[in-house]
Amino acid sequence: LQVTSSYIDIPLLLSLSVLPLIDLYAGPQASYLLDNKYTFKAGGQEESESDTEGMTKLDMALTLGAAFRSSKGLSAGLFLDTGLSPLDEDGDWKAFNAVLKLSLFYRL
Repeated sequence: LQVTSSYIDIPLLLSLSVLPLIDLYAGPQASYLLDNKYTFKAGGQEESESDTEGMTKLDMALTLGAAFRSSKGLSAGLFLDTGLSPLDEDGDWKAFNAVLKLSLFYRL
């Protein structure tokens, strides 16, 4: 069983420049569940189904990260999002999101 969840993330991060080209980030993030896809594989066959019923639609998280900033405004960062809300609405699973992401961005 493979589960793939799709979210829209809205982070509110504070930035601290610790070295001329290195920034640290921390803050809360709200994520809204768009889709939850289940893929079953057995005996060489594969079947998929999408369903968000019973899932927590709004996931609050804590985000921590660091980024390298070039002198031209382009940055590359590594961030860890740790979910604070259980994935299921009832809280029976005791499962939370944890996401490691690589980001490329341009600072204005």
